[in-house]
Amino acid sequence: MTPVLRIAGAVLLAALMGLAAWSVQHQSSLPGRPGTQRDPDLAGLVERYDDGAVIASTVTDGMQRIAVTADTAVTVGGAPGTVADLRPGFLIATWRKPLPTGELVAAAIVALPMAR
Repeated sequence: MTPVLRIAGAVLLAALMGLAAWSVQHQSSLPGRPGTQRDPDLAGLVERYDDGAVIASTVTDGMQRIAVTADTAVTVGGAPGTVADLRPGFLIATWRKPLPTGELVAAAIVALPMAR
């Protein structure tokens, strides 16, 4: 592995750890039962938006399609937002829920813009 990839991996890991810590502090605004903490289902970097889904690059699962609806709660940098506010390169954590059809859709997405 090249030094650049090692550094990039370390930066992504540090950012994911920071996002996890932030989510613990703000757990009352996350999906789940009140007073309980639920870890995100997916975490990664936004690549693009594509026909009702956010496409994100994850460390463990590669590229993932995250279905979103009008009911998906989005927080960007600690403020309420929308899916339209998500930009390529944003670090996201996603909590999903099943629809009656069995499809998993994002109940909530917490995004942190990455410094460039």
